[in-house]
Amino acid sequence: MECLDAQNFSSSIVPDPLEADSDGLKSTEPTDAQHFSLGSQQATKSFAEIEAANTGDAAFDRFRIKLNEFLNRAFTANGIPFPNGRRIQLAANDMITEFRFIKVSYESLIDWQISMDYLRCNPMFHGSPRYDCIILQAESGPIFAKLLLVFTCIVGDVTYPIALTLPYDQLAKPRASAECFSVQSIIRGCVLAEDSSRANEFLVVDTTDTDIFL
Repeated sequence: MECLDAQNFSSSIVPDPLEADSDGLKSTEPTDAQHFSLGSQQATKSFAEIEAANTGDAAFDRFRIKLNEFLNRAFTANGIPFPNGRRIQLAANDMITEFRFIKVSYESLIDWQISMDYLRCNPMFHGSPRYDCIILQAESGPIFAKLLLVFTCIVGDVTYPIALTLPYDQLAKPRASAECFSVQSIIRGCVLAEDSSRANEFLVVDTTDTDIFL
């Protein structure tokens, strides 16, 4: 089932501890309903601006249409009423807010303690692009994916946190296969390394994280 979460979103924004320009937002912990917090907030931009800035990147082809399709599926699956009874049709001049940092909490299966992952989705993190990989809960079960854009959008008067990701549910997919998921669907972060011996395949780096396959 597609998962959307907007409960207490205003209390789930945190500064990135390694970002000097994290806007000085007050640090808070996730609520029981949310196991994540967002940080490193960027200026609000329209869909038209986002798509223009990413011209030539196939991951952003039909970006707004993909998001509309995801939201309509998710609203239906979760029994969320459509604003004014109409299906969602976000327009090119509608606005979204990008975030470049996510703090995700999860329960370790080794010691049953709460662990934290600091995840980044940043085109210039200390001089280099950084787009972390994650494990997320898809409709078919847990899959690996790469973060491409983390943002919030407003539907009606409710703010929803969304991640545009490149799923690695089988072989690595072309960037045109990018999909939207609720940030609530992110289970935790992970490290993937390209397999030099097999094209379009990746290896899960578990040598420093024995919890990942439990």
